[in-house]
Amino acid sequence: MSTTYQLRKEQRAFAFDRSLAPVLEIDSGDTVTFETGDVAYERLSKGETVEAIGLENFNAVTGPVFVRGAQPGDALKIEILDVQVRRAWSVWLPEFGGLGANTSAVQVREIALRDGRAHISAQLSVPLRPMIGCIGVAPAEGTGSTFMPAYPFGGNMDLREMESGATLYLPVQVPGALLALGD
Repeated sequence: MSTTYQLRKEQRAFAFDRSLAPVLEIDSGDTVTFETGDVAYERLSKGETVEAIGLENFNAVTGPVFVRGAQPGDALKIEILDVQVRRAWSVWLPEFGGLGANTSAVQVREIALRDGRAHISAQLSVPLRPMIGCIGVAPAEGTGSTFMPAYPFGGNMDLREMESGATLYLPVQVPGALLALGD
């Protein structure tokens, strides 16, 4: 019989790392709801600088979760049952990302969400298609960033396909896998 668990956004990490203590231990087949947070974006919207917040704090992940019985050499099967968005942000940073050359100042604002759409302005809205940005397990050696591109064990994937109904297999590299997700 499987069990259902809930993790709060405060149970977070800022890396994929075997040295992080798990916030939860589960059995294969259990269901976990991961609440994720947007504290860094909220702080940015209130005028704090990226430097004061720390770039590494922008992609917090919830976890890690220890999966009993998962051993190096196994594949961890993760079924994404649902992804819900409660808040969204539009962030422009000078010289950062595809549009960074088009702005000279930090611009941040919360985007209104209603009726399954993100309302960017009075004239423009787009349908919501929620996805998981960062998802991964702990690497065998070292630390995996939640900010840099993906690694073989996961990471900051930002794949549209990481949505409700998707199934992801990640290579277990440490006992218990130490799964975390967010962004």
